[in-house]
Amino acid sequence: MKSFRIFPLAVIALTLFASCDENKDNDLEVVDSVRLSVSFKNPDPDFLWGENWKTEWQYDWDSSDTTYGTLGYSTPEIIKGTIYNLDANTGKRYNSFFKLFGLKDNSATLPAGGKYDMLLYNTDTENIIFQASDDFEKYTASTTITGLDSMGVDKHLYEPDELLGALVTGVDISKPSTDSMEIDVELNPYSIIYLIQVVILNNDDDQETQAIGASGITITGLSQGVDLFTRKTFDKTILITTEDIKPLQNHANVRLEDGTIVENADILAARMLTWGLPGINPMAPTKNGSKAAVGNQNFIAIDFTLRNGRPYTVVYEITEQLRNKPAGGVLTVCIDWNDLDFILA
Repeated sequence: MKSFRIFPLAVIALTLFASCDENKDNDLEVVDSVRLSVSFKNPDPDFLWGENWKTEWQYDWDSSDTTYGTLGYSTPEIIKGTIYNLDANTGKRYNSFFKLFGLKDNSATLPAGGKYDMLLYNTDTENIIFQASDDFEKYTASTTITGLDSMGVDKHLYEPDELLGALVTGVDISKPSTDSMEIDVELNPYSIIYLIQVVILNNDDDQETQAIGASGITITGLSQGVDLFTRKTFDKTILITTEDIKPLQNHANVRLEDGTIVENADILAARMLTWGLPGINPMAPTKNGSKAAVGNQNFIAIDFTLRNGRPYTVVYEITEQLRNKPAGGVLTVCIDWNDLDFILA
């Protein structure tokens, strides 16, 4: 069994483009240390969620209002770099040290004469547990489980924080010809954002059972954590609940998932952070529109508040939607309130 060290901070991993000046005469002068400058790029929602996500999203989300916040990922102010020495013969990591990179002060000095792996991630996290194995082969980020629900299923009431990062492998300064080096790092998400919009049809205001809001939205069958080196999510699943539900809005000319346009509907919205689906790399490219291969089912439960003061929960299966969007994006649930009349009466 591998032992773990627990760190209070977090990480994220992906791609690298390194450029070094070459001596035109090929007469390389070996230097003792190299000043490494790192430039970071935030993930593009259009790339993660598809170019049509803004068209799918119909809720009026005011990002300038602090009670709403941003829809996409925030720009990290400080990035922690865990830098690993690599064995010259085996290529395995055998030691590590830390550097902090800021938006302005983004450089660090590394000893010349070897190769390095770099695990980079934002530090502003509170609800994430980080664990690193003593053999430097595993580094995970996860959230704790709060207990079991009435059906004996693991539950978790807290979302993870935003976690962005990259794993840069094989940074070679074994025989540097210059005392400076530049690396461009594209940060990609470890924690996955889902934008949830609940469209309510025929939510008439002359009935006691009219929905006036919601107190919580829960999604089941989500992963409990992720390996920062491989980006593969845990097989173990949890459910995640958000209680940050934005106010109900009334919209005209609402477009449904099948393309139908309805004259009028109410919409609730929420932004939920998760680790994504279990047992996959959410950032791995799919071929020919293939879906994420996940074995479990996923359900969404919306805890509505009615005008008569009573709560009412509606549950829908969203397995297909999540498999089509393993890297996050817009999830739309449409509910015809008339279909529920016989239950609510």
